[in-house]
Formats: sequence, structure tokens, C-alpha cells
Amino acid sequence: MAQGPLSYSWLSFPFYAPLSGSVTQDLSNHLYQGVPEIELAVITEAGSFGSQLGALTKVVLELAERIVPGYDETKAETLAALKANPEDASEAKTPLEQLIVLDALVDEIKKRHRQAAERDARRALEQLKRFDEKRYASFVKSLNR
Repeated sequence: MAQGPLSYSWLSFPFYAPLSGSVTQDLSNHLYQGVPEIELAVITEAGSFGSQLGALTKVVLELAERIVPGYDETKAETLAALKANPEDASEAKTPLEQLIVLDALVDEIKKRHRQAAERDARRALEQLKRFDEKRYASFVKSLNR
């Protein structure tokens, strides 16, 4: 049998069916213009983009509350409009109104996730209590320390 480039069957080439082989890939977002090593260190050591944006949002809204005339009315009207018609949230007119809406939406998402985590924890504890009351009591006691 000849040993040329055409002597190998198509089976000798690496072929990966979906989810069966080498499926690792870098999912990091490269939309920033910084040094990737520094960006990664900031995210892992200082705080996520979300926590950084959250802190800035709170500062800007606090400053607006102190220096923008009619801030309380603007906030109340913006939140009332959001509550009345959540689909129109993107139609906030001013940057301040947009920030108020974004802050409210983020708070609502966090609230939903906290409620889901609490619901899941309650279900897990109820299940533990049904299956093993002794371990349940021991676990609850360990939480109160």
C-alpha cells in the first residue's frame, strides 16, 4: 500500500461531533481596550463590571438627588411610568430618567434572584427535614452559631 498524502482515510483526520471532543474556547469579552491581564485582575480581585457599575450608579443618583431640582418628582414619575408600562422602559427621555429606570430594573432582577434562592433553600430544607430530621436539626443548629 502506498504511503502518500491520499493514502489516509477520512477517518484519520480529527473530527469532533457536537459536544464530543475539544469544545473549549475563550469566552472572555474583548470589547475593551485595556490590558487583558489587568482587566482580569480587576474583575477577580476588585469587583465585577456589575458591582463597579452599581457603585457608580448609586453615586450618580445620590448626587442627582442632592443637586438636580425636582429630582424626587422626576424619579417618582419615571418609576410610576415604568410600573404602568414596563415594556416602554427604554423610552425614558433624559439620561437621568434612563439611569433611574436601569437602577430599578437591576434592583428588580436582584430581588427575583434572591426570592428564587430563598425558595430553593426552603425546599431543600423541607426535603432534608422529611428525609432525615436528625440531620435537619443539626444543620439548623449549625446555622445559628
